[in-house]
Amino acid sequence: MKKQKILLYDNKDNNFFFNSHIVKNTEIILSTNLDETIDIIFQQNPAVIIANIDLILNLLNEINKEPTFKNIPIIVIAEQNSSEQEINNLIQKGAFDFVRKPLNDFEKSIRINTALKYSKALRKENEKTREYRESESLLRKIAENFPNSFLSIIEKDFTVSFTAGSEYKRLQFNPNDYVGLSIDKIFGKKSSYIKEQYSQVFAGNEISFESSYKNRTLLYTAVPLWNEQNIITRILVVTENISRRKKIEQKIKESEEKFKAIAEQSLVGIAIIQDGFYKYANKTFALINEYSVEEMLNFNKNEYLKLCENEKFELNFKEPNKEKKDFINTIKIYECGLISKSGKRKEIVIHSGTIKYDNKAANLIIVIDITERKKNEQALKLAKHDAEVANNTKSMFLANMSHEIRTPLNAIIGFSDLLHKKISNPRYKNYLNSIKSAGNTLLHLINNILDLSKIEAGKKKIIYNHLEVSKIFRDLNNIFQRQAKIKNIKLNIEISKNCPKYIYQDEYLLQQILFNLVGNAIKFTQEGYIQISADCIIKSNKQNYCDLIFEVKDTGIGIPEDKIEQIYDAFTQQDGQDERRFGGSGLGLTISKQLTGLLNGEMFIKSKINIGTTFTLKFKDVKISSKSNSIKGNNSIYQNEYYFEPATILIVDDIENNRAIVTAFFEDTKIKLLYAKNGEKAIIQVKKHKPDLILMDLKMPYMDGYEATKILKNDKESCKIPIVALTASTTTLNRTNIAEKGFDGYLIKPAQMSELFMEVSKHVKHKLVKRIIPNKADKQTISDVKLPKHVINKLNKYIPKLKKIENTIDIELIENFGKEILTYSTKYKINKLINFSENIISSASNYEIEELEHQMKLFPEIIKQL
Repeated sequence: MKKQKILLYDNKDNNFFFNSHIVKNTEIILSTNLDETIDIIFQQNPAVIIANIDLILNLLNEINKEPTFKNIPIIVIAEQNSSEQEINNLIQKGAFDFVRKPLNDFEKSIRINTALKYSKALRKENEKTREYRESESLLRKIAENFPNSFLSIIEKDFTVSFTAGSEYKRLQFNPNDYVGLSIDKIFGKKSSYIKEQYSQVFAGNEISFESSYKNRTLLYTAVPLWNEQNIITRILVVTENISRRKKIEQKIKESEEKFKAIAEQSLVGIAIIQDGFYKYANKTFALINEYSVEEMLNFNKNEYLKLCENEKFELNFKEPNKEKKDFINTIKIYECGLISKSGKRKEIVIHSGTIKYDNKAANLIIVIDITERKKNEQALKLAKHDAEVANNTKSMFLANMSHEIRTPLNAIIGFSDLLHKKISNPRYKNYLNSIKSAGNTLLHLINNILDLSKIEAGKKKIIYNHLEVSKIFRDLNNIFQRQAKIKNIKLNIEISKNCPKYIYQDEYLLQQILFNLVGNAIKFTQEGYIQISADCIIKSNKQNYCDLIFEVKDTGIGIPEDKIEQIYDAFTQQDGQDERRFGGSGLGLTISKQLTGLLNGEMFIKSKINIGTTFTLKFKDVKISSKSNSIKGNNSIYQNEYYFEPATILIVDDIENNRAIVTAFFEDTKIKLLYAKNGEKAIIQVKKHKPDLILMDLKMPYMDGYEATKILKNDKESCKIPIVALTASTTTLNRTNIAEKGFDGYLIKPAQMSELFMEVSKHVKHKLVKRIIPNKADKQTISDVKLPKHVINKLNKYIPKLKKIENTIDIELIENFGKEILTYSTKYKINKLINFSENIISSASNYEIEELEHQMKLFPEIIKQL
């Protein structure tokens, strides 16, 4: 048995008279000072403390500071002369008992044993109290974790001895306010009902019941609590706030009623099958099957299956997992035929899945009648087929039209190219340039129609290359200047100095957009001017990139505000527009808008009736190029010239003009030419002469170019002879399929001489020479005539005027300046200035920007030399 510890606290040695034999099974611990005594109490927790009366007061003060020490009984050793009053005061302050000197063993034994028994009983009671508090704490934690509820302990007298829970916090109630209250005080008039329920629990029953309290619906679950003697002393009540649940249940009930109302009015058939029989069917479900609702409710699922013409159709009925109560299942969708009551066949879609209905698994099926939709789909298929046939017919028409129009264009552009080399007169060269430009314009018109088809089909490709910005405006000026002069309207072109000289862009598409816009501007402008300008915004966040802005402004008839968006529609023109007067197909703006989008650009329009229209193009993130398509240096331009070695070329084409153009192209070369009008004659010529190259037209009578090429490529004697397709159709060949068709290359008519020679050079031996074209400025000569002083003074006045014009790059002003200088220099026979002014006028007319800049920089030096 563990010994009980007794602490003896005395500072006089003669008082240490206690021995362990006085009280059995004890251990005496001695202490002579207060600090040591406190340490022993903390560390060893003695059962009894015996202290000298002289030391007891300080000890009691220290013990009272620590609540756990109060449970240790203290015996005071009083002197013989200690007063009763002094001893009573100490007992009131916490001492348990006292003994007086002199002491005898019997008295000591009785006093100490009494204190030990008291200590043991007190500690046992404290242990029970501690266990009760721990149980109460645990119960409180459990209660506070119950959602929307609280726990209570009800005594036999119907008072609350304990209550706690999470719901108190949510309702902002203090549970301690209810402890000690009776049921009567808490529930008032309803207390008799509550007591009646609790009485059943005290009788040994577990019950649950609902009741309202302070506008809340509460669910009470009460169970009895037994003591060690198996007697019910109290009951435990779990009270749950089910107000929210009640509201949800009410909403569910309302929703179910709404569902039934909606289902009855639904345009789709809805039915519920349970245990193989129909439990619900709406009117639409019965109507689709041509039965009444009552008849459908007498059906079973097997009878309904017989109506469906799809063997794979099955109702997705699945018994739920009883443990998990899982009524959710994957919805299956079937499409099948249905034979209605009248024998009529209908097309239906069935959605089938498992649901919970009356707390049991059921099968929900939704039926949609798609008979009319199927008919419409069939009609759409036929319409699509007709549209595809029409589209193919359109494609064939476009291909044929392209071929037929390109054939005469081939002669116009080809012979113009040849004459340009033969004629030296600048004026006649300008006429030829106009013919070539007009031919190219017509070619662009054809391409517009073909491009619209390609854009709509998503087949339009972008080909980026290095492009000189001024070249676009030079071409615009060449093509439209004459038309503008005929209508007596001014054509002004301005390029901002911010614009880069070269950009990386699709030259053809950009040209096409601007040509369409300027062509429209001239067509719809009767007086005033057309302003074409270019500007750019350098990208600060992207090196070598800019936003390029073009503007075409006219003083024409304008567009009504409500019609602006409509002008982008294909083949659409402004309401009231006189087509005989203005003409046009209505394709230009449609194509321009779509091509602008392809080039990462946007098109904006501002217009007012009888005032004019402004088209603005903004191309984003255009790459700035430092390269050009021609090599320049020393104010001269280099041009490629091909010198072919002797070779034989067979030209196969049924059009005489086409053969004549190619013949003229090779007139001054060592190339020998052979001719054939169709594929059959071409094969005969190849077998007879074995040419080095064949230029093969595709569309010819008797035998076309495809068949002839196939025969030649399958023949061992001719399979290695290169064949270049020379076609007027843009839809038949491209770079990806020429090899599949047996060709070694191809050219689209009308082909320029340079393009033809470049393609031929891939198959015929040759030498390439870069010929220098002298700059116009190099032809200038200095007059030997000494000019009068007043003439020199007059010429000096032109220098500031020229600098002012130079800063604007206004073509019209520069051209007028050149004419003024020409008049003055002709009057005084100043050859140097005559050449200068003629060069200025010619360069302005042809919109040669770089040449103009060079010429204007020469003017002050020329005056100085004079």
